[in-house]
Amino acid sequence: MDVVCEYCSALHWHAERLASSTSTHSSFGLCCLQGKIRLPLLKLPPPALQSLFEEFSPLANSFRTCIRSYNAANAFTSLGVAMDERILSGRGPTAFTIHGELRHRIGSLLPAEGVEPNYAQLYIYDASTALAFRESRNPHLRNDVLGIINTVLLETNDLCRLYRRAFEILSEVALEDHAIPASLHYTPGTDPRCFNLPTTNEIAVILPGDENVPITTRDLILRLQDGPLLRISECHPAYWPSHYVLFFPYGELGWHPDMKQWNVSEAHHTGSRLTQLQYSAYRLFERLAEYSSILRGGDLFQEFIVDAWAAYEQNRLQYVRTHQTQLRSEVYTGLADSMNTSLNPRDIGRHLILPSSHPGSPRNMYEIYQDSMAITRYN
Repeated sequence: MDVVCEYCSALHWHAERLASSTSTHSSFGLCCLQGKIRLPLLKLPPPALQSLFEEFSPLANSFRTCIRSYNAANAFTSLGVAMDERILSGRGPTAFTIHGELRHRIGSLLPAEGVEPNYAQLYIYDASTALAFRESRNPHLRNDVLGIINTVLLETNDLCRLYRRAFEILSEVALEDHAIPASLHYTPGTDPRCFNLPTTNEIAVILPGDENVPITTRDLILRLQDGPLLRISECHPAYWPSHYVLFFPYGELGWHPDMKQWNVSEAHHTGSRLTQLQYSAYRLFERLAEYSSILRGGDLFQEFIVDAWAAYEQNRLQYVRTHQTQLRSEVYTGLADSMNTSLNPRDIGRHLILPSSHPGSPRNMYEIYQDSMAITRYN
């Protein structure tokens, strides 16, 4: 990959250029849509963490071999997913294969009685206590590597500060009622000219005080103790940094639905949304001026790619679920559905229609069939 995008400096193969490219000028679209996507470079990781990605010492070898376990031991959230345990034969990178929906989940800030703390619960303890719990839960990991990661995150990660602040607030107001929730509420900046990523300064700890307060994609709900595991929305800017702490050691926030594309000619934001897929694609390109821990992540990199696609797909399905009135056509009314599927009208319930733009949907497959028949007739 020795061809550089003139807009974002992403490295490409020559064959990836757009059809509009000339012999003297190569244009690319997947990395930044020819300058429409503008994001700051990833931060250089702390030196202690960077050495684990680069060196060939016993510590670094253990870190890269078991990087998924090291990340899970220090993550704020757990990964809720059904793994496909089938062994794939052949050579190549280790495959991360899932079945069904993937989600990030978080529990209460204090563990249940008689249960050892884990995930975000460990960040409210002092460093030595948290490290001891991580070592006891992960005997297959090196204690010295766990210590390095623990020290780095406590010194640099802004999410640690937010979780500790939430714990302090809940401890003060929920002495008698542990069911009172708090939320890490994200409020984006108001400057439309700013294309930088959101910062943790735009996340505030809020006490709803009422279980009936509506929860939006901008909130991470935290409880002091008890209660079920809660799911984090794929649209929250802390979705990635709260789980992939080795890729985002500073807690830098990621994509959110308010992000816009950039108008290259007029140097300001356009009205077009920056989609989750476009943001993820931008982050997966290599750039000479950027140190990407993501691309050096090995098995964790495979998990990250699957997670990014699953989040995008689930976000699209949620949009379809909530915009049925705009997507549904007359031929897909309840009566027509019952006739086409041989169902009793009383058994239809709420029928969700996937648009033709969704790969694999009935409409999409029907359009592909019609296209293939048209090509056959033409030939």
